[in-house]
Amino acid sequence: MWGLPVLDADQVARGLTAPGGAAHRAVIEAFPHAVGADGSLDRTALRRHIASDQAARRRLEALTHPLIRNAIVVWLEAQREQGHRVAVVEAALIVEAGQRAAYDALLVVAVSPDVQRARLQARDGTDDATAAGLIAAQAPQAAKIAVATTVWWNDGDLEALHAKVDAWARPFATSGAAT
Repeated sequence: MWGLPVLDADQVARGLTAPGGAAHRAVIEAFPHAVGADGSLDRTALRRHIASDQAARRRLEALTHPLIRNAIVVWLEAQREQGHRVAVVEAALIVEAGQRAAYDALLVVAVSPDVQRARLQARDGTDDATAAGLIAAQAPQAAKIAVATTVWWNDGDLEALHAKVDAWARPFATSGAAT
């Protein structure tokens, strides 16, 4: 995106919970029912479980969030050392994790509840109950909007969102070409 470094916190979490990752052993020990035959984490089973059990979700967050935060801090420092003026951390749970103050700006992409549920179900193949539980586990959208520096409403298609990202990123571009 216009030469800006971007870190996806979901990908960080996947790496940490993959076999050999820093959180893998602790997560599979805490959630043995969510272990696949090959020893990897069955994310669908885990997602279903934490959507309906707040204590389980908090246990998972306690195991993973400190490691994710540390990985983000290390990554951001590396971006500063490389001379980047702006770096983007894509993370859905910044507000829930109490990390808003760690960032200079917070851009919230907001959608109507029906669109949010439909997109979650399409992305993850979740049923209605799991989708509702996962959404309920997040801070209300209004709470995120209240602490955001920028809010984009995106009930439209992906092209409309890409146009907003393009217009936002262009002033920060480190090169003339999109990446």
